[in-house]
Amino acid sequence: ALDTRVDRRVLQMVHRGLLDELDELRNQLGPWETTTDGILQAIGGKEFREYLDAKFGSGSPPSPRTVRSSIEVGVGRLQQRTRRYARKQTKYIENRLLPLSAVYAVNSDDADAWQERVREPALEVVRSFLCGRAVPPSPHVEAIDRTQERGARTHAALLQWRQRRCEVCGGQILNGDAQWAAHKRSRAHRRRVKKQREREEREARHTEGHPTRSGEARSAEDA
Repeated sequence: ALDTRVDRRVLQMVHRGLLDELDELRNQLGPWETTTDGILQAIGGKEFREYLDAKFGSGSPPSPRTVRSSIEVGVGRLQQRTRRYARKQTKYIENRLLPLSAVYAVNSDDADAWQERVREPALEVVRSFLCGRAVPPSPHVEAIDRTQERGARTHAALLQWRQRRCEVCGGQILNGDAQWAAHKRSRAHRRRVKKQREREEREARHTEGHPTRSGEARSAEDA
């Protein structure tokens, strides 16, 4: 459902003048040498680099087919990257915001009903929070509260938590199993383990080639 809404939203942006805005931006900034600085790195611009190059890059006007093809490529890229960004935002909300406090969701599908279904319900949630009162029920607001669920998971994790000490790495302290596992996979730790193993093997070979004095004495007595 989210991906479908994102794709539809991208098409609406194109139909409402996204390409005209890009044309104006291109005229103001000139050729785009890079898309990693400033506004050029924003989603919605760099995806249409081929379109801008086709339209402004050569002296002769591009064919309609070339322009249309570059627009289709740009729209596909913009939809893909926007879907990825939306999923990233959703994951951030679920992992960072929901566990801390109640979050209120509003439905923004219908742009024509923005005032009634989004703006006013959201403002009422904010007013209730600032005044310290309960949020009044509304058909346009959904309360999402996972603080208790998060608290249970946190308690279970604390029961399993323990601190570890890596003697191979000079007594480095690792907090929790996840950090300990990551430390063992690290290149520095594996290199030190390898060196320690080689050192122990050398010492073992040295000991075998040079018996201790007590061992020599026992050999002499046996002889």
